[in-house]
Amino acid sequence: MKQDTNLLTDKTAKDKPTIKFQKIYTEIQDRLKDAILSLWATGDAHFQEYLSKLFEEEKFLAEPVFQNTFPWTPAEETFGDLTDLFDTKFIKKLDKIKGEYEFPKDRNPYKHQITSWYKLLKDKKSIAVTTGTGSGKTECFMLPVLHDLYENCQNEPGIRAIFLYPLNALIGSQKKRIDAWVKALGGLNYAVYNGNTEESSKANKVKESLPELVSRKQIRETPPQILFTNPSMLEYILVRDKDVPLLENSKGKLRWILLDEAHTLVGSAASEMALLIRRVIDAFEVDIKDLRFAITSATVGTGEESENKLKEFMANLCGIENHQIEVITGKRQFKDLPTNYPVANQSELAQLRKKVYNADAIKLSDLTEGLIATNSPTEEKLELVDTLVEKELNNNSILPLRVHLFARGIGGVYVCSNPSCDKHKHVDTKNVMGVMTTYAGKNCDCSFPLFELVACRACGNELLLAEKQLQKNGKEFLTLPTAINQDNFIIDDIDTEENEEKLVPSQLFYFAKKFNNKRFVTDTIEFGIDIEGQINRTQNNFIEGNRNNECVCPHCSSSLESPLHFRISSSFMNRILSDVFLENTPEADEIKSEMLWDGHKYISFTDSRQGTAKISALINIDNENNWIRSQIFHLLCQQEANSSPSTIVNYDELKELEKELEAQVTCFHFF
Repeated sequence: MKQDTNLLTDKTAKDKPTIKFQKIYTEIQDRLKDAILSLWATGDAHFQEYLSKLFEEEKFLAEPVFQNTFPWTPAEETFGDLTDLFDTKFIKKLDKIKGEYEFPKDRNPYKHQITSWYKLLKDKKSIAVTTGTGSGKTECFMLPVLHDLYENCQNEPGIRAIFLYPLNALIGSQKKRIDAWVKALGGLNYAVYNGNTEESSKANKVKESLPELVSRKQIRETPPQILFTNPSMLEYILVRDKDVPLLENSKGKLRWILLDEAHTLVGSAASEMALLIRRVIDAFEVDIKDLRFAITSATVGTGEESENKLKEFMANLCGIENHQIEVITGKRQFKDLPTNYPVANQSELAQLRKKVYNADAIKLSDLTEGLIATNSPTEEKLELVDTLVEKELNNNSILPLRVHLFARGIGGVYVCSNPSCDKHKHVDTKNVMGVMTTYAGKNCDCSFPLFELVACRACGNELLLAEKQLQKNGKEFLTLPTAINQDNFIIDDIDTEENEEKLVPSQLFYFAKKFNNKRFVTDTIEFGIDIEGQINRTQNNFIEGNRNNECVCPHCSSSLESPLHFRISSSFMNRILSDVFLENTPEADEIKSEMLWDGHKYISFTDSRQGTAKISALINIDNENNWIRSQIFHLLCQQEANSSPSTIVNYDELKELEKELEAQVTCFHFF
């Protein structure tokens, strides 16, 4: 599993607390380690100690990767200077907006924004915007659309612009912006048409919601100039009898189609969207030559070849010619530090800033090369990066960075079958199954086969899982099972190619390392394993439970149809990490009573709607359980504080009870 987390250290925003890279990296490692050790608590202290040391060596996070977040290059002109593009009244009305969505006339737009405005309004071209996060992609197409409708379609019903978003949540983020701008301009209406849109609304709600049309009845009878929807709902509009009035009242009026997150359209999804666009054009009875398109996409590469591929993709998607498309790419601004900037090793810092600016991405080791010893721990390197990021010039970071942290799921714990394996010389493996690793593989570094560690649900003892193959010559071989271990996020079945003929029969096989200090059931068979995985019945390193030719737990003789696997899914990790991210994000500027976590927020994206729903439900359950635990804890503390000395717990007696309990657990494992 790859967990790609973008944590912005945006020092261009004044008075915003900076996320500490070293702090969040350490907290993620520690929190995951503690959670997994707690989850995998089998009562075996040696196993827990080994895992703790193993997690120090086999990190959950890969080496951090950084990208620069230098500010986007502003234009010399202000918004108010662009009277050759925008009507003076249009500029003045937007200038009056105050708050989050203001667009003052003295603002210097980014260069790529002005480029997109000229291409859309003057050259009548379509655009593909591929600028990065925080680059004002929405303004690249939203302002030209609004200006066109303001000049040509005021107070005229009929859909002129369709904004297509893959998720309703993305529509919600744009609704507030368009509401503020449309209210300021006047003469324009908009609507969000999705599964949540009411069939009809009361008169007072209809009036209070303007310029938004809030009911399907309104949208059909007097279609707004601007419609926000998703592909599924747009399909319904084209085929549903109830929506015929919407199409009838919008015939020949459509002027714009805008698609967000176009890079997510691949394979059949892209084909379906291309066909949908063509059906929309037919249904609205417009000529495609009179339509302008705008798509937003993640950065898909740089250079002429990447731009040509993007143009070809958009041309096929929208049904227009390549020469009608302009790819909008932004450029970040770089300024040298003043010669008198108070910092040691200024020349090295200047080289580092240029190195970061010119790189698409840079690994932590490359970022800190020459500044700290190569073999320094990751935490020390990140602490150095934090120090550089915190240095400011005119309230801006001199080295603004974004970090990408890639976390891995654990598909299993695997044990080497070589009793003499010395891979982990610093750890005593006598009291555990053997040398362990959380990286899947057929063989250990010593070339002996690896087997997955599992635990018996009945007695809790650890076992090893293998696939036993019986050769025609009677030889027995053990291999790692070939079954695909699916992650909890994967909803669709994975296609696998079955071998047409099986050369040898195979079966799941459970066994354990033979410990002299543990007892086993009577029906057991001892054996050893050679470097090829062949079973040697003359050795006694391992032991299997055999009950009437059925492979059972050698400790308790229980059936092993569904043993416990030591695996960690991405959904579990997401639940654990949500608290870490929330704690490290800045709180809201204005704390309101209805806010949770003082306004701390973070967004988690997954590849599955079902997966997202599942994680959300589990996080809610976790929070409720934690709240109940905290209430019980504080209640007990309060009761103890109010108790008389005679009722206070005798801790000597408590320790004696703990010793008795440990003795009982030990006996349980022996039998």
